[in-house]
Amino acid sequence: IDGHGLFHDTNFYKAVKNGGLFFIDEMDSCASDVLVGLNACLANGYFDFPTETVEAHKDFRVISAGNTIGRGADDMYTGRQALDLSTMDRFLTVKIDYDKNIDMAVAKGDTALVDFAHALRKASQETEITILMSYRALAVITKLKEKFELAKLMNMAVLKGMPSDDVYMLTQNMDIDKTNQYYKALKKAVA
Repeated sequence: IDGHGLFHDTNFYKAVKNGGLFFIDEMDSCASDVLVGLNACLANGYFDFPTETVEAHKDFRVISAGNTIGRGADDMYTGRQALDLSTMDRFLTVKIDYDKNIDMAVAKGDTALVDFAHALRKASQETEITILMSYRALAVITKLKEKFELAKLMNMAVLKGMPSDDVYMLTQNMDIDKTNQYYKALKKAVA
């Protein structure tokens, strides 16, 4: 309800009332009081909106996404909150990892970049050195590789201040063709 007392419906209201899919992105950074209301709706089958109580439509569904499994902050996502177990209990957990087809689409078919991303992610897991080689990083490299020297771009888009010893360990553990231009740029970035 706005300052004039007028109710403005939301996507949540529409999904509860008319049915449909309601998507919650970044659920692991959501305020707990918001999730308490969501839990009540899911458990009781209705929600109290400012102007009316709405019975949840039979086709009302909720899915959510987060960067963690709901147990709170980790090495990569330090600002994430642990979700209440009653919230976790209302959702099935499906891990969705990076997909090579999406990597290829984001990298606009640059096989060398995708090979580099996969090798870096694998080296990160094996060495337990935290680094994020996300779709966003792929997109930035793809967009800016003609505007910046690759080593400088690696520092800006991938390394972001990572200690040189960690980068060295990652490069030593990457299973990749050593002539890969992105691999060479990563090594040069810390030289």
